[in-house]
Amino acid sequence: MGPRTRAALREFQTAEGIEPTGRSDETTLAALGVEAKAANMR
Repeated sequence: MGPRTRAALREFQTAEGIEPTGRSDETTLAALGVEAKAANMR
């Protein structure tokens, strides 16, 4: 994941009221409607 993807995630997180970390954490994935296993997240 490159810098533009992280920037896009931060923008999305801000718009959704999520702490803008730029990471695809559990909260962000849930807001996107994506389900992920914890073992696959880094």
